[in-house]
Amino acid sequence: MSKRKRGSLVKELRDEKARVGIYEQVDHPLFSFKYLQEDSIDKYDVNKGGKPYFDFLMRLKKLSELGWKVIRTSGRHGFGMEKVSRSRIIPQKPLPPFITPEVEDLHVFRSKGDNTALVGWQMEKVFYIFYIELRHGDIYRHS
Repeated sequence: MSKRKRGSLVKELRDEKARVGIYEQVDHPLFSFKYLQEDSIDKYDVNKGGKPYFDFLMRLKKLSELGWKVIRTSGRHGFGMEKVSRSRIIPQKPLPPFITPEVEDLHVFRSKGDNTALVGWQMEKVFYIFYIELRHGDIYRHS
């Protein structure tokens, strides 16, 4: 390996280590919409019902301000999280490949401060959102 290539590799490793260090310091939730199921929101006319979307965005903002430690100690109908069995999910679409058959429960946040939900999976500091429930009972059977 030439000195030039070796130096480049060392710099890449150093840069990667710096990124990980910054990531370790983050305590607020990082939300990912990459796996959002579009049909969980496409039946709602945005032009006629903007308030739920506004409330939803404000909820995400508040959750981001709290941090995971506060979220974990909050009540499930407040700013906390709860688990819901995959068998209670109504849209039986395939989930991302990192949700293996051994994963029996998904994670739920309240999406607007009421009983509607964000359903997804927390992996480390990222909450992957699979479904957004705008009407109570559309995404999973509530008990």
